[in-house]
Amino acid sequence: MTKQTGPKRRIRHSAATLLVLAVAAALMLSAIAGPSLAKKPDGAKAKFRALVCKGEVTAVNTAANSLTVKIVRGKKALVGKDVTFTLAGKSVVMKVGSDGAEVISLGGVAVGDRVLVHSRVDRTNPQAPVHTAWLILDRGPAPLK
Repeated sequence: MTKQTGPKRRIRHSAATLLVLAVAAALMLSAIAGPSLAKKPDGAKAKFRALVCKGEVTAVNTAANSLTVKIVRGKKALVGKDVTFTLAGKSVVMKVGSDGAEVISLGGVAVGDRVLVHSRVDRTNPQAPVHTAWLILDRGPAPLK
């Protein structure tokens, strides 16, 4: 047996290195996502899913800490519908303008403002999913046409 040298050995070595790195990256991503975004062992869908959508604010309820958005872009099943997002304890609402972004309270969001909502959907009850927003970017009112 002769020791393999040259380009063939380098190719095998780099392919093995890439495979190890890919597996390590996949393990890290699953650890970061946590059990809430991972699939169950039996193959069923997970209870929580991430959702990002754009829309126009139709109602703001500061007492209930929620806002209702008419979805313009996002999940196909939600486009054109009004979805109510509740804010969790660590949720952030930011006003985005030409001079940058600043953190505001939910009361600073007005009806008619365009928003980008990052949320988490709890599908424990499939008939009534709960949308919990963790980031709301308020882009101001829609421009006049």
